[in-house]
Amino acid sequence: MAAARSRGPDGAPAPVDGRRARRDRNADAVIDALLEFLAEGTLYPTMPEVARRAGVSLRSVFRYFDDVDSLVVHALRRQASTWSDVVHLAAPEPGTALADRIEAMARHRADEYAVIGPLARAAWARRRTNPVLDAGIHRMQMTVHEEVRAQFAPELDATPEDERVVLHDALHAAIHFQNSEHLHVCLGLPLDRLVEAHRLVLRGLLHGFVAAEVSQHDA
Repeated sequence: MAAARSRGPDGAPAPVDGRRARRDRNADAVIDALLEFLAEGTLYPTMPEVARRAGVSLRSVFRYFDDVDSLVVHALRRQASTWSDVVHLAAPEPGTALADRIEAMARHRADEYAVIGPLARAAWARRRTNPVLDAGIHRMQMTVHEEVRAQFAPELDATPEDERVVLHDALHAAIHFQNSEHLHVCLGLPLDRLVEAHRLVLRGLLHGFVAAEVSQHDA
C-alpha cells in the first residue's frame, strides 16, 4: 500500500520527492486495478493482468506487493479509511421502536454489502490460506455481532438466558455477509431486495420470540 506521508513539526504534510510521489501513485493505481477486477466479478486476477490494467510494469508491482493476497490485504486497509460511515451502525436511541431498529439494520447491511461486497468477496475466498485476511474478517464479524446486540438489546435482554444466545446468533446469521452473497449472487436478487429479505427475517425472528415470551407470561 502507498505509505502515509510524513508530517513536519507543525503537523503539515512534509514535502514528498518525485520518486516517492510516483511510487504512491503507482501503488494506488495497482490497488484501483484490483478493485476494478473484483467489481467485474474476477476474484483471482493474476499479477500480470493487474499490472497491465494499472499501466505499470510487473516488476514495479512486485516492488509494492508480494502477491495478489498481499494486494487484497493492502486494498482492504486503504478502503477501510473510506468505509467508516458505511460499515459501522450507530446504536439506537433509547426507546426507539422495534420496527425502526429492524429497518435500520436491514438497510445498513444491504448498503454495506453494496459498497464492500466485491472486496469482501475476495477476502472471504482467500481467508483460509491467509491468516491476515482471516483475522480481519473475524474482527469484522465480531463488530457485526456487537452491533446486533446493541440494536436489539431490549428484546435480547427480555429473552430467557438459555435462549438469548440462540436468538443473538440467529439475528446475526440473518444479516451475515454470506447470506447476502447467497441472495445476490446465487439467487440473483437485486440489491434493493436484500433490504426486504433482511427486514422480513429479522421481523420474524424478533416478533416470534417476543410473542412466545408474552404467551408464556400470560400462561
